[in-house]
Amino acid sequence: MVRTGEPAYLGPPKRKASRRDVPAPRVLVEALAEHLSAFPPAPREIVCRDEAGRTWTEVVELVFTNARGEPLTRSRFGEAWRDAVEEAGLPAGTSYHDLRHFYASLLIDHGESVKVVQRRLGHASATETWTPTRTCGPTARAAPATPWTRCSATPVSQV
Repeated sequence: MVRTGEPAYLGPPKRKASRRDVPAPRVLVEALAEHLSAFPPAPREIVCRDEAGRTWTEVVELVFTNARGEPLTRSRFGEAWRDAVEEAGLPAGTSYHDLRHFYASLLIDHGESVKVVQRRLGHASATETWTPTRTCGPTARAAPATPWTRCSATPVSQV
């Protein structure tokens, strides 16, 4: 969703590689199924816009919404994210983007090729994937306190 001083609209992905299939572990599939059972998506008409600025309406079923079934705003998502970080016991300041680095690091640490990780993250090049990711993982810092702190925004020494 994009909001630029006007009503929110569903915009195009940032780049062509942004549309991709990403394998999901069973635990995630089960959590999503539980969420969808508790909060079934209802068809909702929203405004869409393409790269040329043309707009149209489309009926969609959103997985995550606010209490009224509307798309989440960035600020509301941020509030929910900070609550989830605290509830999970992660370091304050852990960002949503940290999950991407953590996911990439786990894949690489477990033997996945950088090219596969690049495609899963939608990066333009393997260098884009490798550069931030190589600072994470078990070889990045000696004796991390938890698996998460390997890629956390907070240095291990501050955890």
